[in-house]
Amino acid sequence: MRRPFQLKNRAGWQAEYKFSDGTVQRLSFDDAPAAQAWLDEQARLDEAEQGPLFGGPARITLGQFLGEYAARFSIAKKGYDTEIDRINHYVTALGLPRLKVVKDGNGNRKLVSMSHEQALPAAFQAHLDSRMAQRAQTYAWMAKLARKKVSLRISGHRSRPFQANVAGVSAGT
Repeated sequence: MRRPFQLKNRAGWQAEYKFSDGTVQRLSFDDAPAAQAWLDEQARLDEAEQGPLFGGPARITLGQFLGEYAARFSIAKKGYDTEIDRINHYVTALGLPRLKVVKDGNGNRKLVSMSHEQALPAAFQAHLDSRMAQRAQTYAWMAKLARKKVSLRISGHRSRPFQANVAGVSAGT
């Protein structure tokens, strides 16, 4: 059984998992139980040979893809809040509820959808509306991109690394 470990002169815990295909993934965690839980989940996924993300070469919208990316990867990053704020532009362009990160009592992050009824504070909503009005064309393009179909290329049965090809958009975009 794999165990989390600490590196000398570094804060936190490290977890490293070597998959059956030989690839290795290492992540940092604040505490040992979180690292062990991640290791256990990776072992379960590796043993189960679960199918690829979204059932294979399915075609989904960019907004849906980014929502899934946020749930799987963004919440594990240090700058998760900024990245999820950016992803929310594409998610809300599809008419889906905004994504929000909540922490449980142990400090573990979880991505949840805010219901449409959960309004933003009035002052912030007014600020957001004025900013969006100033950048109407930008948000129109974001909405157009969010509705574009994406084909996924996934390495193995896990979603790391995966790439998205947006129909009609060059790789440098």
